[in-house]
Amino acid sequence: LGPGRGGASLELSESEVGPAPGDVPEVLFPPAAFARRADERNKQFRALSRAYEESSALAPLELAQPWREYPTAEGGVEQVFGRPEQVCANGEAEFSTLLRAADGTLLRHLVGAYAMAERIAKVADAASTYAGRELAVLLYFAPTGASPSAYAKLALVSLVAGVQPTPLRVHITLSPATSAATPPPVLALGGALASTASDYAYVLHAGELRVYSLASAHLVKGPIALGCDGLVPDRLALSHDQSRVLVASSTGALPPALLRGAFSPPPDPDASDTRALGRFSASVREGSWRSVVPVHARQNGVEWRFARTPQLPATRHVATRLVVQSIVDELLELVDKATL
Repeated sequence: LGPGRGGASLELSESEVGPAPGDVPEVLFPPAAFARRADERNKQFRALSRAYEESSALAPLELAQPWREYPTAEGGVEQVFGRPEQVCANGEAEFSTLLRAADGTLLRHLVGAYAMAERIAKVADAASTYAGRELAVLLYFAPTGASPSAYAKLALVSLVAGVQPTPLRVHITLSPATSAATPPPVLALGGALASTASDYAYVLHAGELRVYSLASAHLVKGPIALGCDGLVPDRLALSHDQSRVLVASSTGALPPALLRGAFSPPPDPDASDTRALGRFSASVREGSWRSVVPVHARQNGVEWRFARTPQLPATRHVATRLVVQSIVDELLELVDKATL
């Protein structure tokens, strides 16, 4: 969206603190003799790891909170320690990285320089809100050599008075297994629910489905793991009332799957339905940057019933295509009579 189309623009790049380009981190642990991944299951390696933790090497990090934590594909965690304000002040600072196994065993201790780096994003998907007043744009920051963690951001652009960006920015954490070959995420928007006065964004990436509130920018559901046998869906569609989500593969390698009850207000057995919905609505709308969605733009769970002919009873099992075709036929008949 450039100046010639309303004067608004979307930032497709942002600066962040990350490993300094060209810097090779110093490996403080393990010793070079245990550099192979197979050595991590060795009893001697485990003993060395415990001894290293008990030494003074990690003393400066014991009381510090990790600046970043990333789950690993093996179930462990990668912790990054450092002070980003020093990078902003001095242009570069030393950061420590600890890689731990799922059971907490220390596998790696690295020290390297961090600096300001620019991450480039591309528009992965976009969709209009149910009321047609805003455009949701999904920006994808793919993993790079300097920044191996992928993430996405959801920006909301107002279409009411020209094209104007809104304050909403939703940071979306993506699967740690994301690689450069992983397809970008896809987006679907649900209508505003009457019970919460909020609409929702459904983001599918690497076989994981996440649901975000566009009122509070909070994650309200997920990640929900989908797919099987190493195959993951990359296409997404919603039913009108958001009670069903259809996922499929663009290559046809994975058959379409229907996910029922992907998102709904959580039940509260200790309170009435009215009180439970009220608390759920307040929690979802907490911190909302925009006013309540107008009543006419909300979905009240209306169930449409159609009849093939006036002589038959109305039912929700009639194909919508047939109903629309019959309406079109009636309109054409009226036009023909009016022209006679």
